[in-house]
Amino acid sequence: MVAVPLDNDTGLVDVSLSLTWNDMVVYQNFTIIVCQEVISTEATQWMSLVVALALGFGFAIVGMTNKLQTMVLLSGLAWLYAALAVYATIDIGWAVISLGIGISLLVTGGIGFAGNEKKR
Repeated sequence: MVAVPLDNDTGLVDVSLSLTWNDMVVYQNFTIIVCQEVISTEATQWMSLVVALALGFGFAIVGMTNKLQTMVLLSGLAWLYAALAVYATIDIGWAVISLGIGISLLVTGGIGFAGNEKKR
């Protein structure tokens, strides 16, 4: 049996299990605590926003300062992901800006990566 508590089912709940085997019966009683959700949807959204910005800017800064085109490409992918998964739920304007940044970083990283391949 699976039970999913609702929001108003919080508190202490007594549970009793019994096992019957041949002519023996065994009982197990215990109490569980049902709590409400601790992390709100708004807090989850803020954490997603912080992680998206950290990854997007982090990869871009490391890639551009150390001339690592792979990191610039990863930054572009992080910005594209953030646009669709994070910013689209917050505001469409931020999603469009993030898409623009992601595409420009992908192009920049791709051009730099292709330029490095020609030098070899």
